[in-house]
Amino acid sequence: MNFVFLKTEKILLFIIFLLAAFLSFWCFKTNPASWFDEGIYLQMVENIESSDVWGVQTAPGVFTDYALISVGYPVFLPAVAAFKIFGANITVLRLVAILFLLGLMAVFYFLSRKLYGAKLALFSTFLLATFSPLYGTGKNFLGEVPGLFFFVAGLLLLAFSEKAARTSYPLTILSGLFLGFAASDKPIFLLILPALGIAFLLSWRKFILTKEGRIFLGALGSGVFLALAAWVFTQFGGETSLGRIWAHYSNPYYVSDFAPVILSNLKRFFTESTPFHLLVLFLVSVWFFAKKFRKGEEMAVSE
Repeated sequence: MNFVFLKTEKILLFIIFLLAAFLSFWCFKTNPASWFDEGIYLQMVENIESSDVWGVQTAPGVFTDYALISVGYPVFLPAVAAFKIFGANITVLRLVAILFLLGLMAVFYFLSRKLYGAKLALFSTFLLATFSPLYGTGKNFLGEVPGLFFFVAGLLLLAFSEKAARTSYPLTILSGLFLGFAASDKPIFLLILPALGIAFLLSWRKFILTKEGRIFLGALGSGVFLALAAWVFTQFGGETSLGRIWAHYSNPYYVSDFAPVILSNLKRFFTESTPFHLLVLFLVSVWFFAKKFRKGEEMAVSE
């Protein structure tokens, strides 16, 4: 019986990935159209690949560090490697983006399977593969989908490390690296770090009161630190302060009065489809975790 299901699972997974690959490669050079940000990133990758200049060109022969933009080195370096091998053009750039997209699909499936089993993993991956905004963003060379890839890959490694009979500290460090890559990828993913802190606080007896737990936290933290240190050096030229980083990312649009912005965004949860979709997912997540707490079930940090 298990053998039959395993065979069926492989067939269904193949069909899902075939669908995702078709949607990814369909008119990938023209749909969606290239736009301003992708043009800047193309120039960035060319600068690094051809002259090892980590900066944005603002005038002939004039470069500034790329604190000006939001995407970080974990996205650029794979594209630089691809340019060195296949040449510098928009097609190669988008192929890198599609690899990140399909990579996200793969690590999402394996994380879902690790936490909740094969049936739910297949259904969840099918929902992800048929979620059209994923392709609208993921086929462009942007930071959102690669950030999700690093985030989910980090959670997958963390899940394996948590559930291992004996803690593998190299695996834990690698998990921290991938989570750090996600935080370095785009400023929105910096929210991973306080979220991770809250997750560990919920299991504080296990991770703070025991020696093994503290070593686990140290290994994970060292991976995150190494990734973020590389981000600060490459993104800000290695000559910046934490104050500059905070000022740059905490209020990039220089909003002086936050109350109207907050009220306007709260209204959008009920007047626009995308925020409403997010609200529904959030409420489902709250219900799921509340149900686990009531049952007294142990919750993995990766959840």
